[in-house]
Amino acid sequence: MKRLLKTVVLTAVWAMVMCQVSFGAQGESGVDAVVMIDTSGSMNETDPDRIAVDAAKLFIDMMETSGARAGVVPFSDTLGAVKALTDMNSIDDKNGIKDQISSVRYGGDTDIGMAVERGFQLFSEAQDIKNQRMMLLFTDGNIDLPGADEEQREADSLAAVKEVSAKAKEAGIPIYTIGLNANGTVDQELLRGIAVLTEGRDYVVNSPEDLPGIFNEIFADFVNSNIISLGEYVTDGVNFTEIPIEIPNDSVLEANIIMLSSYPITEVEMEDPEGTIYYPDGNRMILSQSNQYSMLKMVMPRADTWKLRIKSAKDCKVHVNLIFNYKVSLKGTAKVETTGEGDCAIVVNGHLEKEGMVLEDEVLYQQFKGSVIITDPESVEHKHPLSLKGCSFEGSVPVEETGMYGVVLRVDSDTMYRESEKMEVSVELENENKDEDDIKLDENDEEVVVNVNRAPSLNKDLPKRIELQGFFGILTKETLDLNEYFTDLDGDQLVFEGVLKEAYAKVELESEGELILSPRGNGEDVLTVSATDPQGLSVSREIPVVVKCTVMGFLPLLLVPIILIVLLVVAVKIRKARVIRNAQWFGKIKWMVTRGTGFGSPSREQAYDMGYERGAVPLGRLITDPLTSGMDLNKVIMHMNAKTNASIYIQNRSKKCKMVSGFGGSEVSSAELKSGDFVMLVGDSEGTEISVRITYS
Repeated sequence: MKRLLKTVVLTAVWAMVMCQVSFGAQGESGVDAVVMIDTSGSMNETDPDRIAVDAAKLFIDMMETSGARAGVVPFSDTLGAVKALTDMNSIDDKNGIKDQISSVRYGGDTDIGMAVERGFQLFSEAQDIKNQRMMLLFTDGNIDLPGADEEQREADSLAAVKEVSAKAKEAGIPIYTIGLNANGTVDQELLRGIAVLTEGRDYVVNSPEDLPGIFNEIFADFVNSNIISLGEYVTDGVNFTEIPIEIPNDSVLEANIIMLSSYPITEVEMEDPEGTIYYPDGNRMILSQSNQYSMLKMVMPRADTWKLRIKSAKDCKVHVNLIFNYKVSLKGTAKVETTGEGDCAIVVNGHLEKEGMVLEDEVLYQQFKGSVIITDPESVEHKHPLSLKGCSFEGSVPVEETGMYGVVLRVDSDTMYRESEKMEVSVELENENKDEDDIKLDENDEEVVVNVNRAPSLNKDLPKRIELQGFFGILTKETLDLNEYFTDLDGDQLVFEGVLKEAYAKVELESEGELILSPRGNGEDVLTVSATDPQGLSVSREIPVVVKCTVMGFLPLLLVPIILIVLLVVAVKIRKARVIRNAQWFGKIKWMVTRGTGFGSPSREQAYDMGYERGAVPLGRLITDPLTSGMDLNKVIMHMNAKTNASIYIQNRSKKCKMVSGFGGSEVSSAELKSGDFVMLVGDSEGTEISVRITYS
């Protein structure tokens, strides 16, 4: 359980690092990061293995090898040894900061307000703000300052949190939070509020059972680079385990290979395609290790397929992830152009840059798909595809409304994506009319109406919120007919799309435009629905989605009839057991039916379970052998009396039957003729097999 908890926290740190690596990768500068670590006494219980300490050290290892700075703020109800923003241009620089983190000791109460206030001050003290800035907060609880003035101190701390968060938002400094909720005391609302206000991210680690949800949330939060999972490998304790590492292009600044393992990794090396072995040298191959992780950083690796070779203990499980750091940014331009016919369009152009220089690698550009996101004057986003022409992404989007438009270019590849800074363009249409038709003059100077291509629009408000609630998730669904909500004024056939931010539900789109939502896991999500016309114009909207189902998956539903059948069988068994218990006598009666008395007379043996019989029973149910067809036996009467021996009464009319006691070795108390009928008395046998023989001639 502890190792799973470590995995979640460390993975959250990777995602946060990549958010910041990507910010740094957008410009020519690096990252300035302040790490605030909760060192209160409760961490001794919630974090006995000092996971937060190792996670913070991994964060430092993940940062760039040059141009980045980091600061450390250990806090409880007092501040520990604060480390100012420090340049990290060498392994020694990083080790110095990691040593500072390793030296923290747990003790005291919790003052989050003091921590974020001091962390924010480190940026002001550093003065140089050329780098992208961020703050990272680890805590296991909430503001907790017991004492005589407890209420006032906690109120002051909360006020400081709100004030710093507002300042951070204004300064463009996101705050990322991780709550270690091992004892259930984390103030999730407070941490989420800090992250949302400052446009950061919040993560809460509750238990290993939260692992899938946490992973989904983290993977959805990447900004400009993607974590590539290379899978899980098992070492044999003797030989090297080889893991292929694909470097896609020469624009990779750093390739970070992270290894989470159940035992320490003892040997690490890299093999290039020619078979040459490279060992960590602290320069181009930098190895960092702790009890929880191993990380190999390849600086400016050659584009090719490498092999990571590792050794560890027998049956050691190693989960490997790969994160690329590209020193690449996306630059764009946007302008308004009007044709001679009065049509108006926003024309965009974008290209990639590396360290201020335009990249002219067509192979690299071909790995990306480009798009432009235009926000119209009504704050509605429209996404349009861009064309790749050599080393440039280009496009033209018609507009039909006067006002200010926001423009953002975006390019996506398998390993990363980049977005340009937001641009604003002003559009003024001279002949705009309410019917959205273009009025022109014909050859006789008479007005004619010419339809122009118009973007799809909403003709009906979408639901403000969708709730998927039910006992069985597999039986719960919500259906939206998108044709009822979206329309195209030009009469074009629309293409619909539905995308969820998280993975708490499943989206299915029928060809007729019917969108079906079904639960996958409980939680809050956001559904983005969009409609695109054949010319590439689109409109989209977001709908909050809440999933609350008692039972998820198909298996529980399948178990219901099985459980019912089992309960039915048990009920029948119980009833039979009661019958048997009340009957006092149960077991099998074996019948030997013989025709004639001479040697070799034909005979057969059969058995009947008398355990469930009550009252008078037709003899034909007990003795079905054809040899008895000539007998005048017509019934058996069982008398159940708890105080006396049970009796079996066999009646016949012709008196041609003879009963012989003791057949088969079973005990019989007596056999006697009474009133012209045969009666055999037996004791309570408790399952003993009683044998009798009936002979007739």
